[in-house]
Amino acid sequence: MFFERLLNILEAHIGILLQLINFGDQMERTKLIWLKKPKCAGTSFETALRELGCIYYVDQDTCLADLNNPLHKVICVRSGCGPNGKTWKKSSDGSYEIVYSSGIKSTLKRIFKQPFEPVKFMLANFPDFFHSHKKFAILRNPFDKFVSSWKFLESTRNMDIKDLLEHLPDKIAFMDWLHITKTQHDCLFDHNGNSICDYYVYMELDLNEQLNKMLLYAGIDEIKLPHKRKSARSHCAEHLEESSIAAILQIYRQDFDDFGYSPNIETLAPELPNHQLQIT
Repeated sequence: MFFERLLNILEAHIGILLQLINFGDQMERTKLIWLKKPKCAGTSFETALRELGCIYYVDQDTCLADLNNPLHKVICVRSGCGPNGKTWKKSSDGSYEIVYSSGIKSTLKRIFKQPFEPVKFMLANFPDFFHSHKKFAILRNPFDKFVSSWKFLESTRNMDIKDLLEHLPDKIAFMDWLHITKTQHDCLFDHNGNSICDYYVYMELDLNEQLNKMLLYAGIDEIKLPHKRKSARSHCAEHLEESSIAAILQIYRQDFDDFGYSPNIETLAPELPNHQLQIT
């Protein structure tokens, strides 16, 4: 009788232990890495995730404990940041505030005006973590993204579009280069031409539905985007003449081809969307 009761107790405790292990595994599996690019609905999505308290921004001080924190469900890996290391940090009371990196490496980057590229940082320092979690990115029609970036940047908004297309910013002007010159393909493909992204979310389709599918995968409550910076995407053609349209098609050819966008500027939605998460 005694041994039978002891066996039952052990089985119960082992069952609980296995549940905890499975739960921990599930927590790890359901983290998402967001490969964030500029001018692709990032502000609206970030606002919603900060309200839920589940987003973590990779910066120059990131360590493995930050990435493995079970509260950090969405790991935001930006395409690039300026030398000042500006980023959002979660404080002890759960709110987020903008801070600037203050470590030695960050100070040297500021002195020598070296930008920080989080994707390269993750691949160099935490490759196992990066490759073992699902990654997604929000895509935007290249015509629309170009016009939005042109109007957004102080250094370009007063330029003639033809001049800008003929003299694209180089990497010395890092943030301008990141917004305009660096293609979405270059943000999401490695040097071997392989995509580092598992799922694509398209701005021109139902953004709320697509993003909520991603969040459901990670066990995060449904959100509704606040659209704080919603732009008049349907009017980008008003700013582009035929020569500018031809130049954009040439410069961003891989973006059109890789992500299923039409060369017809009147058709902003993707004709052949791919790499979308399917949940039944």
